[in-house]
Amino acid sequence: MNIFVKPKLKYSENTTSITGKIISYKFTDELLTLEVKGKEKIIIKYYFHSTKDISKYKKMIKYGQEILVRGSISDISSSIIPGTFNYQKYAKHKHIYHIMKASNVEILKKENLLYKMKNFLLDIASQKENKDYILALCLGIKDGLDYSTKSTFQQNGISHLLAVSGLHIGIIIFLINIFTKKSI
Repeated sequence: MNIFVKPKLKYSENTTSITGKIISYKFTDELLTLEVKGKEKIIIKYYFHSTKDISKYKKMIKYGQEILVRGSISDISSSIIPGTFNYQKYAKHKHIYHIMKASNVEILKKENLLYKMKNFLLDIASQKENKDYILALCLGIKDGLDYSTKSTFQQNGISHLLAVSGLHIGIIIFLINIFTKKSI
């Protein structure tokens, strides 16, 4: 028996603005998708108006920033075609119940020291040839890895490296970089 108790939600379809911290983000050609932790976790979808808009947001958006988002909220709909990926079930597993289509995203506060380290490492890794592997191992960001690579990590019993060790490696690299810059 599968019993699911829906928690008391803090956002409703009447909510037009939220404030929260960026937990994760992803850019595509026309869309910025944010996972934001405010009163509860929420997915933000911001559709770009131009290529200039994309460049602006790529420079602006960082992990850990506090943002103000205005737009319209809706519940996450269930899968229409039986047997296909059920995004609603996936989102519920992550305790996310709403999506906001954003009309405006505004940065309120910059990231704290821990997020600055993560963003610093992300900037460095993004310039490397094997950036997807570096991001996965150092920061636990697995979005760039294809399914077969993730599956290989799991089959070899080393998938935990993508989560736990990444943070430790990231902190060590950041500290080494600070100390080597000061001694020069």
